[in-house]
Amino acid sequence: MRKKLKEECYITMGQSPKGDTYNFENMGTPFLQGRRTFGRMYPIVDTWTTNPIRIAKKDSVLMSVRAPVGDMNIANRILCIGRGLCSLEMKNGNNIYLYYLLQNNIDKLKGKSSGTVFDSVNSIDIENLELDFHNEDQQKKIGRTLFNIDKKIELNNEIIDNFQKLSQELYKRWFVDFEFPNGEGKPYKSSGGEMIESELGEIPKGWKIGNFDDGVLTKIIKSGVDSYQGEKRYVATADVDGAKINNFSKLKYSEKPSRANMTPIKNSVWFAKMKGSIKNILVEEYMEEIINNYIFSTGFLGIECLNKSTSYIWNIINEDKFISDKDNLSTGTLMAGISNGTIVNFKYLIPKEKLLLKYEVLVGSLNKNIYFLNRENSYLINLRDTLLPKLLNGEINISSVEV
Repeated sequence: MRKKLKEECYITMGQSPKGDTYNFENMGTPFLQGRRTFGRMYPIVDTWTTNPIRIAKKDSVLMSVRAPVGDMNIANRILCIGRGLCSLEMKNGNNIYLYYLLQNNIDKLKGKSSGTVFDSVNSIDIENLELDFHNEDQQKKIGRTLFNIDKKIELNNEIIDNFQKLSQELYKRWFVDFEFPNGEGKPYKSSGGEMIESELGEIPKGWKIGNFDDGVLTKIIKSGVDSYQGEKRYVATADVDGAKINNFSKLKYSEKPSRANMTPIKNSVWFAKMKGSIKNILVEEYMEEIINNYIFSTGFLGIECLNKSTSYIWNIINEDKFISDKDNLSTGTLMAGISNGTIVNFKYLIPKEKLLLKYEVLVGSLNKNIYFLNRENSYLINLRDTLLPKLLNGEINISSVEV
């Protein structure tokens, strides 16, 4: 049944407290001025206020009312909202349904259907938005069906985040703090393991120093021209979201590659050459989707990883030291960046073979799980995005679904 939003929802427009009431020490009520800290479904709080004015209840829908209009999250706690947001609650409590209903109709609020895109909306715009509401039973079924998919995506993301943290912590403990297990299973350095001086400072005895093209653990992949096939997906550095850790779902692509491009190979790592750009891609031997279907721009520099070192080298290029050194080694004026010739000036440690193999077994399994969880998320996101309009527009009969 078509109704105005104000007939079915309680709507609270945000109002910002005075700036002198803000703090970052968890004092008072969590505060969101706008969508700045929106997550995929839930916001991250980094600001609090001791004088909250407008409150969004837990589980209410948070919506941006300023450019970009229509971004949404779900309140995972009681929040104070500023003037960049509003909160919406279904009078019958079916807020999850409302979250998806608004997503499916957000262009109407933005004004796209009229040919004009608004950079802000007010309470009257929101209150008078007319939507087709399902009956209460259908609302519950639609909301639960879609939310179950999103809950699985969120769970996968939590697992991915934990795996990434574990990998980074193990790398730091073994290869930065040198507390890898010695022959007795005790932390090497703090148990009196012998250290020697090197150009990189003190390092464990028996370790060496290498560069990315010395052929010991790594060698640079030379730029080339791939015989482009129309079905291959071309990845430019501008097409990859700026996360340090490779996320399969974030590999965007273009159908129009430049002439010069590179084919990803098994057991390699890739990073953007341009100064200030942190865009890294991991290619393991089980990543057949990437190896067979993608080609990379020469804006990436590729490193082939030898002797079971892929996970170790992957952690090196995600380390703050490498990111800083890469920028320091970059040359050029208009578009400064690293080159095959200058990257060899970056030095890294080469641990003993047995330790490297042990690390690869442990962290390699984490990376494999991360990859396949991201692939599952890609599938789930596509499934949800396909189901959402069909459920809300009546193309799929929801009446037989059990909640």
